[in-house]
Amino acid sequence: MSISLTFGIIFSTVTGICAIVCVICGFFNMQSYVVTNEKIAIYRFGKEIESINFSNCFFEIMELPTFFSHSVAVVKEKWICLYKRDESYKRFKVGCANKKNSNRIQILYSDDVLNILKNRKVRQIDDLKYDK
Repeated sequence: MSISLTFGIIFSTVTGICAIVCVICGFFNMQSYVVTNEKIAIYRFGKEIESINFSNCFFEIMELPTFFSHSVAVVKEKWICLYKRDESYKRFKVGCANKKNSNRIQILYSDDVLNILKNRKVRQIDDLKYDK
């Protein structure tokens, strides 16, 4: 077997494994949100990881560094960040940071989501004091 053929097989195998790992990681990190009349909820694999009632939250619009491809690329994305009232508020510092039982949710900015929040009279906060 020639060196170029061996190199080609190794390169193709490593590239294929990396592609499979990226697809699997993307699938495991995929989240969706559902809006009802009274709350917004984040789901992963069809299981709710966090929800916030519209009557018990406020929101802010932030531009946050967002990691893609496991920290290979960082871009600034615009996010709508919702926080539960009466909880200790830790402001989001990066995008893609939804976690279970964190009392906060972030969704990529869209006019549709913003209109939903405004129609439900959710208060927008720009100058609230947060834990740093």
